[in-house]
Amino acid sequence: MKLSPDPHFARVTPIVGERLRQARVALIGLPDAGPLAAYLAASGLRRWLWAREEDSPADPSPADPLAGSAGAAALRAYLAAQHGAALDPDIQDLPADAWHAAIATGRPDLVLAVGPAPVLRAALASAIAAGAPALLVTPPRGAAGCRATIYLPGDRPGDMAPIAEDAPGLPDTWGWLTAAPLAAGLARAILLRDTPQRRADLAELWAVGRRDFCFGGVDPLAQDRPGTAESASSPALFRTPAARRGAVLVAGLGSLGSLAATLLAPHAGRLVLADHDTVDGYNPARQAYRIADIGRPKALALREQLIAAGARDVVALAERLTDERQVAELIERHGVTAGLVATGTAADFAIARALRSRGVPHVVGRCYPRARYWEAIVVDGPRGPALSDMRGHLRLGPAPAPTPEQVAAYSDAGALEAEPATLIESGWAAAWLARLAAQLLAPAGLRERWLLGLLAAEQTCLIGGVGAEPTADGPAYGIDAPGQVVAYGSSSINSDV
Repeated sequence: MKLSPDPHFARVTPIVGERLRQARVALIGLPDAGPLAAYLAASGLRRWLWAREEDSPADPSPADPLAGSAGAAALRAYLAAQHGAALDPDIQDLPADAWHAAIATGRPDLVLAVGPAPVLRAALASAIAAGAPALLVTPPRGAAGCRATIYLPGDRPGDMAPIAEDAPGLPDTWGWLTAAPLAAGLARAILLRDTPQRRADLAELWAVGRRDFCFGGVDPLAQDRPGTAESASSPALFRTPAARRGAVLVAGLGSLGSLAATLLAPHAGRLVLADHDTVDGYNPARQAYRIADIGRPKALALREQLIAAGARDVVALAERLTDERQVAELIERHGVTAGLVATGTAADFAIARALRSRGVPHVVGRCYPRARYWEAIVVDGPRGPALSDMRGHLRLGPAPAPTPEQVAAYSDAGALEAEPATLIESGWAAAWLARLAAQLLAPAGLRERWLLGLLAAEQTCLIGGVGAEPTADGPAYGIDAPGQVVAYGSSSINSDV
């Protein structure tokens, strides 16, 4: 099947190729599995076998699966609105017993299971019998992080670590929001493992028998290293109580800001959305906008979407923020108490200076080329380092190899209009920016231990790597495991810069 001639997936295809268009995934675990399906569909995966949910409410899901769990009906509606004919999904929806039988009669390219241990064990048994690979994902609960176990054809089931029983405690919402893109990335890597788009870092781990990964936990930075286990000496668990607090300014509503605003909506009393741009044909594949929004101002389209999803107070400013006085007036007018800055331009500095001068805590984020790595700089109002103290002044270790677009920029080929990436990479960055901004909306006494520790140590520049890339001088940015987040701070400032 040829790709649609419209631009919808044009910036995704250089990352994933066209194999995903033919791949077929058997998915069980809706509604919890909804975010993984949404992330994979945004990479062009269109052929699905879904196990129908049982005993689920008539409308259990949010309008946007990336913001939480999503049942089959909500997920179908989301895919149609987000991707339309460019994706042209081919979905079979069967009861669980028929789903298992269908795997036996028509081997899928991947069995993807999300949920409690009995669901995972049954899915694994069906995958083994059919000779299909499997990815088994346990969403985070209590103090335990998200766990993902891989089975590849040829593995000996007896050598696999047993599927752990479900951890006690309540679901960890932010843990799942920041783990789901990584789990989707594992699923996509399994499907592409024999293609030119294979993940070299994961292939090396799989070659030495690595099959288990862990994302999240009490300390999300420590536990975002795959394969680590929760320590028996972990500090007592505290999570910021869920509530709508304050007013957050989201400056820049592209791949980072639009998704982060969607995730922040349930946590902010007011959202102030600012972006001068309009939605183009490339945006729905990686941003929060629907196909019907193409041509509309981003701020207005996102406001309408968030209000429809239940946000109470959303201000849309279809304007470019560049002047400190302009931003200062906006802060006063709308009572801004926290900021998320993701313009991807030099305007980040002016906006951050205005927020700093008013003592407003904020996080400034950006993705590096192809969104292989992301950066988030946290500024705790008037305390600690400012953006201008950190960005461009830190020793971050060796850089990764240049992307094809960076190479082309210095050749006769010329660079693409915009860097290609997929929702899996930029969505992970957006989820982390939203998580940090939600913490900054809370008073210091309600913030979580991991963030308080970073602020106290002035380790306020976070770098996250979807994958790990070796260089002659060590792993790029010090990230030696897929999905790791590392913190840099005042001790890493290069005084010679």
